[in-house]
Amino acid sequence: MRTQEYPGWVGKVFTWLKGRREAAETSEYLERWAAFGLGLEAEGAEDEDCGEG
Repeated sequence: MRTQEYPGWVGKVFTWLKGRREAAETSEYLERWAAFGLGLEAEGAEDEDCGEG
């Protein structure tokens, strides 16, 4: 993970705010992938129920 810091108090505030935003974006990204994965599992279960033969 890359960490970038900026000098001074303004930089500390900016770094803190940017870190919060990126953490929120990462959480949203992971939640969407989890939902997508669960959708694939549900489709797989439906395909197994249809079964051939």
